[in-house]
Amino acid sequence: MNPLVSVVVPSYNIEGYISQALQGILMQKTPFEFEIVVGEDCSTDTTRRILMEYVEREPHRFKLVLQERNVGLLRNFLDMLNVCTGTYIAVCDGDDYWTDPEKLRKQVDFLESHEGHGIVFTDADVYYQEEKKFVRAYDKRVRKNIQQGNVLSSLLYGPNPYRVSTSLFRSSLIAEYKQILPTRDFHVNDFPLWMTLARRALVGYIPQPMAVYRIRARSWSHFGTLEEVITFCRRKHKACLFFAELYGMNPDTKRLRRKYLRDVIGECAQRRSLTMLRRYTGSLALGIMIIGRQYLVELAYSFKKES
Repeated sequence: MNPLVSVVVPSYNIEGYISQALQGILMQKTPFEFEIVVGEDCSTDTTRRILMEYVEREPHRFKLVLQERNVGLLRNFLDMLNVCTGTYIAVCDGDDYWTDPEKLRKQVDFLESHEGHGIVFTDADVYYQEEKKFVRAYDKRVRKNIQQGNVLSSLLYGPNPYRVSTSLFRSSLIAEYKQILPTRDFHVNDFPLWMTLARRALVGYIPQPMAVYRIRARSWSHFGTLEEVITFCRRKHKACLFFAELYGMNPDTKRLRRKYLRDVIGECAQRRSLTMLRRYTGSLALGIMIIGRQYLVELAYSFKKES
């Protein structure tokens, strides 16, 4: 095969989800070849066995990175990138899945016709695993305006609206990312990737839901305890400072600090932690008001969820 696209699938202890992820990739209708690069990070459940059954059926389609020990998300992701041969790389986390059989074709067509763009995302449906509820076309319903074009500054100071499982990017633009990733303790792979790509190219967006983003109680980006979440927010803050300095952006440290506090306060509000809200806002009354506002927001969103 001479694949135009390499589809990267990180995999660890997702026996209940990996088949759905692979089926969404295998159903793609494309006029070009694509390969599926799976990084199996030494799962302790039956994930690897399920994966090998797919490989036996279509050995020409798969390229495996089988870790002999658990190396973690970042090392596993880097090992997968290092064996990709496609002109373009797409990512589908092993617990997410694609729903549009023409996702790859549409995104390749976009980048082929937009030479200045290095990456293109799409809208997605969000599935809350514990509640078994969908929010269809989440960006259209909730986020409304997704930044496109030169997004480096908005990525640095604002929220990250892009979901890794909707991405397709040019493999020619990731050399710097592959150099930086092993040297920094980011604990997350997507934000550094978006920053390095946005530094060199424009970002595109297709406002159609082509994937399902699954929110589980415990995963790489969703943690069990509030303390773990706050540690994650702190690491994101350090990553913002690192890239701002690396790219000579003369960072507004106060603005970045406010972004960090917004993230932490938002997580505290979602978990109804009045004690932590009081610590980070400095006011009991303000903490109560924030929890109340969060409750009203969730109540409004609940009317948009479809079972």
